Amino acid sequence: MNRADESNDISRIVNSVRWIRNAINCYSKELIKTVGLSGPQLGLLIVVKRYPQVSLGEVSERMFLHTSTVSGIVDRLEVAGYLVRQRDVEDRRTVRLQLTDKGNTAIAQAPPSAFGFMIEGLGRLPEAQLREISSSMQTLCRLMKIEDNDGAEIQDAEVRGHRHRDADLEQES
Repeated sequence: MNRADESNDISRIVNSVRWIRNAINCYSKELIKTVGLSGPQLGLLIVVKRYPQVSLGEVSERMFLHTSTVSGIVDRLEVAGYLVRQRDVEDRRTVRLQLTDKGNTAIAQAPPSAFGFMIEGLGRLPEAQLREISSSMQTLCRLMKIEDNDGAEIQDAEVRGHRHRDADLEQES
């Protein structure tokens, strides 16, 4: 591979990351404007709708988030009236989540999500292609010094990354 091809590949990768970031930022702004919720908040409501009486642990697994992160999101959604927590009748240690009418309304009014399209699309890919993308994304995260340490979310790494930004590669929205 010559230097020009390598430079073009790097440019395409950097631009793809920027496009993804821009799509997420635009969606987040639109979501907050239309229903007053963040992406993770809406995502949690959608999981609860799809899996009625789901537990906090099950939501964590389905959203690929740490349980403490999910618990914080649930706290805010419960206070705002989007869902309720209920103790499991058979195992009082387990908390189940249920949407309220306000939660169902928010889901119905929300614009379509780039993350939703991505997850659905990834689910349709052949296993070999999915593994290739997964491996490439893990490599990219390592190169960007984004790590998942003991369940620390990429979101936390993103906050750290903002402190160590490379101004030449960062495109502000």
